[in-house]
Amino acid sequence: MKRTRLGFTLPEVLISLTISIVVLTAGTNFALSSWQARRSWMVKESVDRNARFVGLSLARDVQEAGVAIESTPVFASVGSFNDTLTVISVPFEPNEAPVYPIYNDGGVDPNYPVGGNCGAQCIELNKVNNTYLLQAGDLVRLQVGGSRRLLYLTNVSNQGSRFTITFLNVNLFLRRDSGLNNLLLARAGTSVQKLKAVVYWRDASTQTLWRAD
Repeated sequence: MKRTRLGFTLPEVLISLTISIVVLTAGTNFALSSWQARRSWMVKESVDRNARFVGLSLARDVQEAGVAIESTPVFASVGSFNDTLTVISVPFEPNEAPVYPIYNDGGVDPNYPVGGNCGAQCIELNKVNNTYLLQAGDLVRLQVGGSRRLLYLTNVSNQGSRFTITFLNVNLFLRRDSGLNNLLLARAGTSVQKLKAVVYWRDASTQTLWRAD
């Protein structure tokens, strides 16, 4: 009587285990390499996307800089410090922002006393076309002869045929000279014009590049 064999022999088991291990190892390596390739692609895509954003934004913002306010050692329209880049320009909406001359009270001295002409942090200006387009929160350029200062406006008020501005009492704003420190306002040749500022900075906590205006 012929006996039927049940089960597997030891060599068969060893061969099956060897083949299974080879197949499993190959599959694991393939999956790992695919995951690493996908992660690398995602990182590269993120870097490329950020680079395109920075490139296009900088190209647009820097193009606008230097219009009616050129880059000079006295007052640069493009500046950087640490991981922050600032671009300052005169807005066109659609025309160039008006230039408001200082009110001349007719005094004999070519300069006003120390401070503004209506207070320590206050300047009285003439309207243009009987109006003005400045408001609190605006950034403006104060031009006194060849000197320039950045002013961040805290209040703008109507004074009949003229208007007054008050501004933040700081010596530096966006790393540029600000306020009236050691600056006398000339009765002629002093003016104010609205500016636009664009700031790029890196948030180290989130590893994110930000842009604000």
